[in-house]
Formats: sequence, structure tokens, C-alpha cells
Amino acid sequence: IYIVNTCSVTNMAERKSRQMLHRAKKKNLDVVVVAVGCYAQVGKEELSKDTNIDLIIGNNKKKDLIIFRRAYGREGISRRMIEVIDIAHDQEYESLHVEQLKEHTRAYIKVQDGCNQFCSYCIIPYARGRVRSR
Repeated sequence: IYIVNTCSVTNMAERKSRQMLHRAKKKNLDVVVVAVGCYAQVGKEELSKDTNIDLIIGNNKKKDLIIFRRAYGREGISRRMIEVIDIAHDQEYESLHVEQLKEHTRAYIKVQDGCNQFCSYCIIPYARGRVRSR
């Protein structure tokens, strides 16, 4: 399984994300290629046309990645899956849990996600939704 956490801040970031997704499939045709992150959220239509990508998971579904892996099983890919919901109307805050800390004494805690500004040049409100806080 190749999991590519995509970015959508600039056109170059989107291009590099697509390159990584294609490079993963080119290395081994039998792998499952998963696109997660901001570009998967805002570029769902474009990515869904790409046959190299098996799973497309939006920003607020990243925590369910292990569930999607179990759905595929060991037999391989039976169908493509797209799990991207409209993040603009979602008020739920994604809770990511840390089971154990290996070499660190502190964990990073995400306390806020999204943005309400909708600047003309910025894609963050569309990729991460409105402000949600822990």
C-alpha cells in the first residue's frame, strides 16, 4: 500500500502529488495507491478519473484509513473507493488518537482546523472546511 498525503496549496503542490501517485503505481502494478489530504478533498473529480489511484480519502476521513484497508482484504482490489464528503458543511472535528509514544516524551495535539476567511487566493477553506476547534 502506498499512502500519499496530498497537498493543494499551490499548482506545483498538486502536480507533485499527482507525480507521487503515478510513481507509486509505476513501481509496482499490484499495489494499492491511496490519495489522502487536501488535494484528494478538493480535486476529487480529477483524481477519480485517474485509474492509477485506488482509494481517494478526504481530509475528514483519514482516521478511517485502517477500515478501508480491511475492506480491500488480502485478495487485492475489487473496486475503487472514493470517500470524500462535503467538508464545508461538516462541523465534526476529526479526532486522531495516539496509542503510544515510542521515542518522544510529548505528543502534538491538533487544536484547530479550517479557516473562515475565504481569501481570493487561498484554497484552505475549501480543502479543510470552516474553523473547527477542539
